[in-house]
Amino acid sequence: MPKIFISYRRADSAMLATHLAVMLKSSDIDAFVDTRSIDGGGPFPNRLRRAIEECDVFVCLLGESTLVSEWVRKEIEHAHKLNKVLIPVFQERYIAPNPIPDDHVYELLQSDGVHILDVRNLYIEAAIDSLAEMIHKTPPQLALSVALPPINDVPDNFPPEFSIVETKKRNEHHVAKRDGKWTVSSSPVSSSVDRPLMDEDEMAKRLKQLSVNILKILLPPFEWCFVPSGNVILATDPPKTYTISDFAIAKYTITNAQYQVFAESRDGYMYEDNWHWYSFSSSAKEYRSKHPKPNPIAFEGDDLPRTNLSWYDCVAFSRWLAHKTSLAITLPTEQQWQRAAVGDTGWTFPWGTEFDSARCNTEEAGINKPVSVNSYMNGVSPFGAFNMSGNVWEWCLTNYASLEEADITSNTNRRVLRGGAFSYDSYLAAASSRFRSDSDFNRRNYGLRLVLSAAE
Repeated sequence: MPKIFISYRRADSAMLATHLAVMLKSSDIDAFVDTRSIDGGGPFPNRLRRAIEECDVFVCLLGESTLVSEWVRKEIEHAHKLNKVLIPVFQERYIAPNPIPDDHVYELLQSDGVHILDVRNLYIEAAIDSLAEMIHKTPPQLALSVALPPINDVPDNFPPEFSIVETKKRNEHHVAKRDGKWTVSSSPVSSSVDRPLMDEDEMAKRLKQLSVNILKILLPPFEWCFVPSGNVILATDPPKTYTISDFAIAKYTITNAQYQVFAESRDGYMYEDNWHWYSFSSSAKEYRSKHPKPNPIAFEGDDLPRTNLSWYDCVAFSRWLAHKTSLAITLPTEQQWQRAAVGDTGWTFPWGTEFDSARCNTEEAGINKPVSVNSYMNGVSPFGAFNMSGNVWEWCLTNYASLEEADITSNTNRRVLRGGAFSYDSYLAAASSRFRSDSDFNRRNYGLRLVLSAAE
């Protein structure tokens, strides 16, 4: 029976902590909940120290003011220093701290967690079931293995012209040059490089490292969210099921400030070597020839999503960043995007089955313009991605008419957009809704989000 320590602030979470302990006991989980009041400062109580040391998993309930508590922060610090598995439980009134108090809290907030609608008392049992499942998977450590691409796996001269091919055997990928292109594949080939398997803890550290490396090029915020392999059903006629390999998706859409790095860099948009980043197709080169300068920013604000972008602009940006980092960074395929939005939940929206205008920026919200990319913490996807419903449309690689085609070298005119936007109603913000536009169209509500593909 796994042992957990439940950390909480009495003012925010006392009833929930007690309820969780009772419910988790029925799932064969031994939960420690300290019910004694602790006021003021003073030494860290030995009973708490011992309980944290003896637990397998440290669960922290995050309410509106939890992280104000010195004692909660001490508990988080002690658990983190002991390398305990950290699971945050985000309550409905949780507000992300700005700035984050310390590195220990940062590690907690970056860990996989669950969201619980404790105010409206919705889906409580489902959230507790998810928490119990996560806890049972932890001892002695999470079993999930992934193989995201280490930075040094790809040569320094990794060119923008690369292809990613689907693997049939999970976690065994090889890098080689074929027909002038670098390829990630599932079978050994000449000059291949085997990537070591990672457990989830290693994977989380690796993703954090990759995020930090990207932040050496782009301005914050930027983080990767891991999305495990699974199935996706597209709402076509008839519906079609796809199996998607492990990948990571950007937690946020690309901001004005981030895209501006590309727009202003000497090796970016203005690179004069035959419009290098737009050289992937004849139609892309033709588009670039008609746009000597980047399209202007539609809505001012460094942390607002960059819009007024065509599909060609978004692909060029992803190719530039892939080259700068030697990583397999692209736009998501339509299938990847939908899996990142709702996973295996079967939900209509990233947060559940019912639309809620308080969780996203669509026409119903009445804002009529985009908001910051880290808005709507209460509307994040099961994997932690923000604003996958509403705010701005997100370009995908996929050809709208041919679901299997995501080839950037094709001169296909119409590509897929997903997620809805501030100027569209909730119907189009559903995770399964498909939208399309011409590849050369740039609109004030068209933006982009990136993926890091290990096997797709």
